[in-house]
Amino acid sequence: MKFQPAICPRCGGDLQVPEGHTTVNCMYCGGTVVIEDATRLADAKRSKNWLSLAKTAMDGGNTEEAYDYYTEVLECDLENWEAWLGKAEAAGRLSSLANFRLPEMLTDLTNAVGYGNRDGIDLRQRAAHVLSDVTIDYFTAAQEHLAEFISVPDTWNKYVHECDQMMEALVEAREYDPSENRYLEWLIFVGAGLLQGRRYSDPYDGSTRECYLPERSRVPVLQQVKTWVAELRQRDPSYQPPKIFEPSACFVVTATLGDPDHATVVLLRAFRDQIISKTNWGARILRVYSRVGPFMASQVAGSRTLRFLSRHLVIAPASAVARVFLAVQRRRTYL
Repeated sequence: MKFQPAICPRCGGDLQVPEGHTTVNCMYCGGTVVIEDATRLADAKRSKNWLSLAKTAMDGGNTEEAYDYYTEVLECDLENWEAWLGKAEAAGRLSSLANFRLPEMLTDLTNAVGYGNRDGIDLRQRAAHVLSDVTIDYFTAAQEHLAEFISVPDTWNKYVHECDQMMEALVEAREYDPSENRYLEWLIFVGAGLLQGRRYSDPYDGSTRECYLPERSRVPVLQQVKTWVAELRQRDPSYQPPKIFEPSACFVVTATLGDPDHATVVLLRAFRDQIISKTNWGARILRVYSRVGPFMASQVAGSRTLRFLSRHLVIAPASAVARVFLAVQRRRTYL
């Protein structure tokens, strides 16, 4: 016969009652105990104790232990909003760069808000704070990892994926608390950082390299960031957004020379803006190049041979042509 913990409703005595029965007599006061009521009291007491232990563990930085305690609470009391809220934060804190536990957080927060609303408690702001606080800590870790390992292949692509998840979390935070401006500010900050890309020194040859979003990804991010900036400026006219990077489209040249401010890059950019873009055929070529250029640049940046060929077979003759056309244009301007 199996027994389960219970508490006598009359005297508060701790009992062990047999499963499958409906009533027993209390061994302390002798009163009749309805087992369903007595086990419910025991579950409530255990839940309260585990909830206290979970909060203590969380405050002490023992996140995994706190997560386990919150889970124990929910096994006894599935409708405990405090446990759902705490479990959401603990899950988020236990995230790694390889596994941002956002889906679990969102599910737990949905339950917390739902059960809290049933009890007359509005938890939407608290849910938003949990999401944003966890996301900002995750962002800090992602930035540090990128700075250390940016020269390792695929690190930038993984960082882009991490930023997508972070922006999803911040969008959810806004859903919970639309009045809070800081979620918009963080969305803009993360998005603008992606658009800006990263410049780093190649550990093998010391040359400057760049990582940036491909065109198919850059355009929607740019549009979304501009939308967020416009919305935040409506709310706060004094807001000054970070610089939003608009690429020059000199992808392959920059990847070859490793410096977007290199004199040759500046020359070819001027040739593009002042000569090529002014003609119908040139504008069409630039539109095509804006789509394929990032991929071509990524291939060139990763190969010394391709950088050598690009420098001598593409950039050198293109620079010579650019100098001639720009010189002719200057003479016409002066005349």
